[in-house]
Amino acid sequence: YGVDDDGNICGADNVGLGLVPQDLAADMTSKKYLYYIMYPPDFANTSKVCVEKCPSETFLWVDSQSNSSQIICPHGVDPDVANNTWPDGPCWGKYKSSSLLFRCFPSDNVLVNSTLSIYKQIVRRVNTSFLSDVATKIFRDISLAW
Repeated sequence: YGVDDDGNICGADNVGLGLVPQDLAADMTSKKYLYYIMYPPDFANTSKVCVEKCPSETFLWVDSQSNSSQIICPHGVDPDVANNTWPDGPCWGKYKSSSLLFRCFPSDNVLVNSTLSIYKQIVRRVNTSFLSDVATKIFRDISLAW
């Protein structure tokens, strides 16, 4: 499983594990998938959050008509509170994605709902973070087994 920005392991009860500071620890047993929130305009800034499932719809453009089911927020942030959506806050619209190794990767249909450049930026950011995540785990496993 992945690890969110607060250090919580997706799919685990981090409160019980005691590996994360108590003020950041959360029970993520029902949230097994790692999702990357991408922030415009260049999608260079990302947040990693644990989610119950990868989104099946795309809502990249968040506005006053958006509702909380169209938005993903970091742990502990309420999407219904004013000013919690980008650019004033850390919440942003979902993008349709599929799971691979418990990570949410943008689906090809995201291309239909956004421009090619946005899609390429999202895929590049997720892949970079994902590969770094996997490589770290592989090397950690090798060193532990050594």
